[in-house]
Amino acid sequence: MSNKRFIIFFIIGIIFFSGILFLNDVFRGDVATVETRATLSNFDPNFIDRINVSWPSGNMVELVASENRTWKMVKPFAAETDAETVNMLLDSITLTQPTDMISDSDVLAMGRKISDFGFSHSKVEMVFHSKGKTSQVFIGDYTASKNEVYARVEGVRNVFVMPAEIIKAIPVSSDGFRRRDFIGGTPNDIAEIEFRTPGAPFVKVVNDGLKWRLEQPFSASADTEMIRTLAERLISSRILGFVFPSASRPLIDVDIDAEGKLRSPGLVPFSLDAERNVSVTVRTKKGKSEQVVFGNSATSNSVYALVHGATAVVQIDSEIERLCKVSGESLRDMRIFPILGSTVDSLSVTFDSSVYVLRHGDDGKWYLDSPVMAMADQKTASSFVDRILRLKQNDLSNGDDKCVQVSVSSSITNFPPVSVPLSYLDDLAQPMNLRSRQLMELNPETVKVLEVKGRNKTETVVFDAVKGAWMRKRSEDEKDSKVYRIKEDTIKNIIKALSNLKAVGIETIASTPADFERCGLKKPFCVVSVDVNEGETARKNIILGGATSSGGRYVTLGGIDTIFILSRKDVMILTESLTE
Repeated sequence: MSNKRFIIFFIIGIIFFSGILFLNDVFRGDVATVETRATLSNFDPNFIDRINVSWPSGNMVELVASENRTWKMVKPFAAETDAETVNMLLDSITLTQPTDMISDSDVLAMGRKISDFGFSHSKVEMVFHSKGKTSQVFIGDYTASKNEVYARVEGVRNVFVMPAEIIKAIPVSSDGFRRRDFIGGTPNDIAEIEFRTPGAPFVKVVNDGLKWRLEQPFSASADTEMIRTLAERLISSRILGFVFPSASRPLIDVDIDAEGKLRSPGLVPFSLDAERNVSVTVRTKKGKSEQVVFGNSATSNSVYALVHGATAVVQIDSEIERLCKVSGESLRDMRIFPILGSTVDSLSVTFDSSVYVLRHGDDGKWYLDSPVMAMADQKTASSFVDRILRLKQNDLSNGDDKCVQVSVSSSITNFPPVSVPLSYLDDLAQPMNLRSRQLMELNPETVKVLEVKGRNKTETVVFDAVKGAWMRKRSEDEKDSKVYRIKEDTIKNIIKALSNLKAVGIETIASTPADFERCGLKKPFCVVSVDVNEGETARKNIILGGATSSGGRYVTLGGIDTIFILSRKDVMILTESLTE
């Protein structure tokens, strides 16, 4: 009997002490190492579906991810979130590696307690949920250097030393997680915009895919540039502060209706009434609608506004309200040429007696058809066309200004010529700049012959593909037996310069024989020629003439009428001897 009682008590003792060991292991957790835990949370951020964050102030937030990974705030109230902010938090917890780990035994050896690292009053506590499991993280005090911060993970017997940057990824309140823009998307996403101003007609503009047009209060072409600028401002602007609901002023049930929108009584202090106040409504091509209702002034440069589907009262820049006080007349397209640049076929400008004709090629590039046929400078030509298309009635000459004649032909219609003041063209009033300054473009690897012909000697080198080297070509009348050394670096520098050779200026665009004589091109200072192996039989020639006042030289190409100015640096490169 006594043996049986002993055995029973022995078994009970084993179970009791096993339970103690088990509970001790559960509550104390594991000691982490670099091999077992490289970050604060081992969860895959793509599978975290809920986040709870709480601060010492008592403020808290709960975020929930939908199936398509869109995050929503559900506590302390429903609100839209800023995706970038949530992702930064997830990355900081799941990707940032600790700079050091202090085990519980090390803490005891230091004569300290876990609470000494700031965990009795944690800066923030976070719980991450994934696949039915949780990971709880505590952020404590800064280290003495302030470059790091202490962190703890529930169930892990370590103090983690983390880079202080991790704190920057954690908002200081629930408001920090909220969406900061009030009109989302891009200007290209917008299908229509409605403007309401008390005491003024309702204004509606619609994007037909190419340009904007007025639909209310009358039908007319709208100023596409003005509307696009306004749309960009609406989209890029950010909320200055959350007023209601907010971290400091949470909701109660009576504040919202069944759809989650703020009830009218709660909006009275801010004078927010969509029917009586200035408002703007933006609808996208996908049917999404966002409205901003402007209320009272909040500060000297901000106003209250109702945004995010009438779920939030915020402060925004008062300039936004001013920009939205528009009329049909203010948005009407008042340009002389109310078309898009993409529809322009050609543009003709008469400067004095010279006619410059820009043509829009099928390849989308601009070409000069007059006074010479050549490639146009794409940037200058595009800017010139854009400047002309922005021309309005009040920009035209009053009869006292020096003018140029401009006519535009488009795939939509042709317009009669108009007189445009040179002052309106400003920095684009030099017509020669419409021509491309590109003298030569080639692939350096395709050059097979290079020749530099000066007034006193001609040097020719040929690339030997078998030897992979440049060889000097002797002229037929050469009699001396001197051995010349090929200057490989010089040849490479010349070919590199020729691969993308641009002039620094244009002297004359449609030159006369007298111009060629004046610029020293009748008797060239030097001619640089190349042959390439791309199926082109014609030799490419760069003809250098007399010196310019800036130290460069006048230059032209074989077979063209334009005289350019080449920089002193490029002249020095192109005229260096190929051998020695």
